[in-house]
Amino acid sequence: MSQLVECPTCGRKINLPDDSANKKVTCRGCESTNRIHATDGGSLFLTCIEETVEPSPEVRAPASRKGSRSSPSSRGNQTRSGRQSRSRGNHRTPDGASTVLIVGILSLVLCAFLGPVAWVMGNSYLEKCKRARVRPEGGGVAGRVLGIIATALMVFALIWFIFLAASFRPMAGM
Repeated sequence: MSQLVECPTCGRKINLPDDSANKKVTCRGCESTNRIHATDGGSLFLTCIEETVEPSPEVRAPASRKGSRSSPSSRGNQTRSGRQSRSRGNHRTPDGASTVLIVGILSLVLCAFLGPVAWVMGNSYLEKCKRARVRPEGGGVAGRVLGIIATALMVFALIWFIFLAASFRPMAGM
């Protein structure tokens, strides 16, 4: 027999034989190395080897009833749809990369005043990734860069506008 077990890093389903407890497996989806554990009921679950903190009992022991779904208390960080949430404790990137990218694009295309907002949101996103010890997604980094570019263009345009306004002063006596 075999069991379908979810990768703690990317959430991909991995098919494992029942006798694979205390072995290592590499996920084909995210290339993370995981250790296989078995509960008293014979159910298998994975923990990422890179984690130094022991997982909580809720995450460690899935429901031991055969053929039944895990109860809400034994799902750990799962959402109602069954996917792992992007919370601290697993190796997923924090939410917000696409928001930063959208605000960055809008700041460059429509409204330059959104540039500093995208820049700050991008810095916040990168800080969250740094705390979670994960590599940030490209969209978050690109949104931050677009925010920086939009901010620089806005400052340049303001300086140019001030220079033009100062050069068009009416002459006295005319």
